[in-house]
Amino acid sequence: MKLGLQQSIRALTFCLLLVISQTAWADQQLEEEFPPVEGTGQAEVLEKYRAKFEQLSTELSALQLKIPASISLKTDNFACYFDAPYFAQYRNGNQQYRFLIGRLVILNESQQELSFNPRTVKLSVDGQEYEYQPVEDYKGHATFRRQNRHYNLTELNVPESITVSPGKVASCWIVFNELDPGADTPQLDLNWKIGDRPVSLNLTLSARAQIEWRQEQIGPHGIIAVGTIHGEVNPLNLSTIINQMVDLATKKVARVIIHFDEQAPDPDPHLQQWFELASRMAGQNSTQQSTWEFPPIPSLIQELHLSNFPGNSNYYSGNLAANKHTSLNEAYVAASHGIYQTIPLKDLIEEIRAGHPLSKCAALIYGAIRLPRSFYQEIADIITHSEDSDLQKAALTALAEFPQSQSLEILHQYALDSNEELSQAALISLGSSRFPQHHQALLKMLQNEESIQQQIVKTMANFPRPLWSETLERFAREGDDEIRQEALRALDSLGHPDLRSILTEILEDEDDPLITTALEILSGQDDEQSRQLVINYALNQIRHSYPEPQSLTTITRFRVQRAIPILLPYLNEEHAHRNQVVQTLTTVGDNRIIEPLLDLYPDLNAAEQQTVLRAIATIDEGRFLKFAPEALKSNEQQNISVIISLLQGSASQDAVATLIAMIEELPDESPSKSSLIRSLGGFSNHQSRTFLTKLRDNSTEQISRSAAAALETSYSRSPLSHIYQQALSTLRSGKADLAVKQLTLVLDSDPIYPQALQARAQAYQNLSDYEAALADYLTLLKIDQKWPAAQGSTGQLLTSLSRFEEARGYLNTAIEQEPEKANWYSSRGHVYSMLEQFPEAEADYRKALKIDPDLMTALTGVALSLAINGKIDEAIEQLKQGREKHGDDSIFAYNAACTYARAMEYVVQHPGEFSPEEHKAQIDRLRDSAFEELDRSVELGYQDSKWTQDDPDLKSLRDDPRFAKILKTMNEPKPEDAKTLGLELKP
Repeated sequence: MKLGLQQSIRALTFCLLLVISQTAWADQQLEEEFPPVEGTGQAEVLEKYRAKFEQLSTELSALQLKIPASISLKTDNFACYFDAPYFAQYRNGNQQYRFLIGRLVILNESQQELSFNPRTVKLSVDGQEYEYQPVEDYKGHATFRRQNRHYNLTELNVPESITVSPGKVASCWIVFNELDPGADTPQLDLNWKIGDRPVSLNLTLSARAQIEWRQEQIGPHGIIAVGTIHGEVNPLNLSTIINQMVDLATKKVARVIIHFDEQAPDPDPHLQQWFELASRMAGQNSTQQSTWEFPPIPSLIQELHLSNFPGNSNYYSGNLAANKHTSLNEAYVAASHGIYQTIPLKDLIEEIRAGHPLSKCAALIYGAIRLPRSFYQEIADIITHSEDSDLQKAALTALAEFPQSQSLEILHQYALDSNEELSQAALISLGSSRFPQHHQALLKMLQNEESIQQQIVKTMANFPRPLWSETLERFAREGDDEIRQEALRALDSLGHPDLRSILTEILEDEDDPLITTALEILSGQDDEQSRQLVINYALNQIRHSYPEPQSLTTITRFRVQRAIPILLPYLNEEHAHRNQVVQTLTTVGDNRIIEPLLDLYPDLNAAEQQTVLRAIATIDEGRFLKFAPEALKSNEQQNISVIISLLQGSASQDAVATLIAMIEELPDESPSKSSLIRSLGGFSNHQSRTFLTKLRDNSTEQISRSAAAALETSYSRSPLSHIYQQALSTLRSGKADLAVKQLTLVLDSDPIYPQALQARAQAYQNLSDYEAALADYLTLLKIDQKWPAAQGSTGQLLTSLSRFEEARGYLNTAIEQEPEKANWYSSRGHVYSMLEQFPEAEADYRKALKIDPDLMTALTGVALSLAINGKIDEAIEQLKQGREKHGDDSIFAYNAACTYARAMEYVVQHPGEFSPEEHKAQIDRLRDSAFEELDRSVELGYQDSKWTQDDPDLKSLRDDPRFAKILKTMNEPKPEDAKTLGLELKP
């Protein structure tokens, strides 16, 4: 019988980076968001979901879509709701997958108890069916976010049963992982049975109803689309938006606005980030969009604007900002740039007269420059008669292009209006106009209209013109402080030659309330004279009183080291600004500040202590390493986090030694110990790995888990990781010889890189160089006796080398370490079989089969054991069952041949159990069956002639001429077996 080393590894879903982790269910905060699995009859919970079902029905009716029975209480008196759906994709190494999760809620208003097994729920993705599979994601690639918190799919428990009593509502998680990837938005359905009743839940339709999307096309020829979200946004109903955009793109609509209704609930922060990224990347044709967690918008959509966007998120920074606007009108005006400047004049006028209100505003703002002077009266009528304030503001803006006296009179009138928005629009129209009449009118208003002088000066600052310089200078020197402030900023915008002298006068008057403004303006100047004015003022201030924030900002900005001896005495004074003093000293200081800061450290608050820690680490790392253990004793969690971060930022061996000493000093129950252990995983050197391995193998369960996780992090962060990843890709492509060279390059630089050793051992195995593979595994075990699969793989290799007694020892250890791994029992069963300890072999094979009923080597191992014991019919039946799943496997065919040969051997040795005719016929049948299976194994790619020739299971066939012929066929050159080389190695 053949062990099937490559198949055994595939059966284990062998993972080179795998570190076994413990599964924990999602935290209580997440569970409490939904009805419990056991159900609840609380009135508020029942009403909440009744309202949700009513909302779905109402929306589907509005969309003129059929209401499915599964979401209507009117059909069977129970309904199903898929709450908190999350449909996303992620990358695991070179593989990309999607997953779907959600909380399946059942509201039971019938008179009967409803029960079903959630693990029998099937998912249909565009007609392709997926069944429940336990999630194994030890690396944590498959994660989701809810309420700004991250969770791993392994934390979600899908129960084996759920029962909903009459009048109650219950829920449970539904999880489908490793779905086929794609940028599309497929049709999703859940299908299962409650009792004998089939239930189907159309997730796509339900999500479409949840978002309550309404859409219209506005502007000339419907050139801009506005979609409004009135309902709930979740990862599943993003497909509604995407599908609508695809439809718009086919209609040649390239600009889209998404408006969030005031009544719509705010999307989760991560969904807000998706909207921002989509807006930012619209029209960029980025190749990275295929790797987004959620589907990207169509590339034909050139602009995406967000109106009334919730929250203050600016998650995605960069050269391109998201197009976010406070109002729909503002969004439409921004989106319509370039349109109204180019459409025919008659179309422009038609839009102003009869277009959509949003289009009217944009047409007035962008198209006013094209309108004839005779159009003035229509604009004036809009201003005086319209009740739409946005339209009025747009018309006032348009008057910037009409220099006649009537236009100026209206602008003057509305500049004095009590409505601040209309007043501001009128002033901006005057200030931004290209006509000198408007500028003169604004200047005249500044001199005569005292009530709006501040607003006028602010307008002038935004549109600086030499005409206004003299008047602005006068206002900067005299009058109301707020007007002076705006005038100073306007002079700054104009680059007025006398501005510095005005600012100097302000700084010389210590009672002048505009000192801060003067300093801000001077700080923004490029000349050395202005800079020195600011620095000297700051130094003078800190000499005479406690440093003010403005002075400290100046000292920090210009790195004024002259301030250090002046600032140090202030450390001993408790003050609201002391933390900023500490921060300033740490920014501009040198080793002179270390000892004073350390002396003061115990008396500082936590925020100040963190600032000191960062400063010392920056200025003198050695001093920081000495002080870190002392600082750790405070048990202040934020301080500990800072210490860890600073230690991780150091590449020195001393930092590792300090960290190890701190870990050893802390008791196991200290909450800081696990944090420090995990931080040690940020180092990829022998010292840290050796300590973590020792800690993992000789500690309590909690500490052991932390050390194991840290080890995994250490290996994944190796600077050689990219070469290792490339080698894995090479190995998967079947180029084992090249993979050996790449992995050797990694190991030359880092001889204790376990993943690389394991991968190179696998490459050697693919090249049938078992001795070299064994050497790598033995080296790996010297580094880490508990490295996942290393003991068992070593045992399998020794088996391939016919070193069965040695192999048994490693497999015994593998079983001790991983008692639920079927593969190790099957491999040890094979060893026992080769040692002709058949009862022990059968026991191991059956144990393996109990753990994994589909394990091929265990199926054939049991069949072989039955044949050896003379239970030939049972052995053949066992093969028949295994052939249904493994019929195309070369190793299965080879092991089937071994089974038939052992059965024939039994018949030969027990002639008394058969009549003479039956005896010979049975021998011939079994021999022929054995050769048929051997031939088939060769056809399927089996080539190991040496093992075949020496295999004791086949010794009864060796004298048959067909045996030599098969050996010859195996030895003939042929292409590499892609199946054998196609490893499922995970990065």
